[in-house]
This record gives sequence, C-alpha cells and structure tokens, in this order.
Amino acid sequence: MSWGNKQTQFLVSGSYYRETTVFPDEQSLSRATGRINMTHQSINDRFKADVSVTFTETSNKQSLADLMFYA
Repeated sequence: MSWGNKQTQFLVSGSYYRETTVFPDEQSLSRATGRINMTHQSINDRFKADVSVTFTETSNKQSLADLMFYA
C-alpha cells in the first residue's frame, strides 16, 4: 500500500509464510516480514530524506532429527 503527496510518499508492505509437515505434533516454520518506507523532499528541492524500516520474525519448531526413520 502506498500513498502521499508531491513532497512526501509512504509505502507499507508485509507478508506471512507458514510451512507445516505431515508428521504429528506441532512442527512448523513460520515467518512474518514487514517494511515501511518514507520519502520526503523539501519544497525548494534542496533537501531529500529517505527512511526505511524492515522487520522479520521467524519461528522454527521443526525437529532437528531425521523423522523419515520413523515413517
């Protein structure tokens, strides 16, 4: 999503990913990401500022063992 005017623009985006397994129990991998960008330029075009913020959260509950042995 983006919006703004001639001097200031904003951009916000995000995503979520989840991967599960066929094995029992709560074994999953999930990842959430977010991003915010802001650009501002002065009226006389002498000054320009860009700000960018990124966030990532990962949760890995998958087993480290080779579960194919039990299949």
